[in-house]
Amino acid sequence: MFRSTLSNKLSTFGVSASRRSTLLGSSRTFNFASSEYNNAVHGSSPEDKYHPVLPVPNFNDLRSRTLNYIDGFDKQVWFDQPIVSVLDGEKLYGGKTIDTTDAFGNVNGKIIHANKEEVEKLIAHINKISPGKKTDFR
Repeated sequence: MFRSTLSNKLSTFGVSASRRSTLLGSSRTFNFASSEYNNAVHGSSPEDKYHPVLPVPNFNDLRSRTLNYIDGFDKQVWFDQPIVSVLDGEKLYGGKTIDTTDAFGNVNGKIIHANKEEVEKLIAHINKISPGKKTDFR
C-alpha cells in the first residue's frame, strides 16, 4: 500500500515509471539486451564514472549465436562430465557425486563435491591469493 501511494505521489511530480522503480528499490526495469539494458550498462556520457561509455556490441549477432548454442546444446554432457573443482589445472574427483537441479527442482546434471583433503587444498590456495593494489574488480 505504502509503495503504491508513494509511486502515485512521485508520478504527480513527473517522475517516470522506470525512475520510480529505481527510487522504490526495484532491482531492474529492463530485459537483457534491450535498449534500456544497453543504456544502463553502456552509459550516456564519458563523465558518468559508474556507467562509462563502452563499445556497443552487435546484439543481433550475440542473440543469434546464443540461440544457436542453446539449440545445439547436448544436455547429457552435464551428466557425463559432472561439475568439479579445479586446482592448478587438476580436476578434483575425490568427493561424493550428487544430482544438480534447476530452479524447479528438476535434476539437470551431476556435480562431484571435493573431499576433505581437496577442500583443505582449495582453502589453502584461496588464502594465498593477494589482490595486490587493485581495488576495483568490475
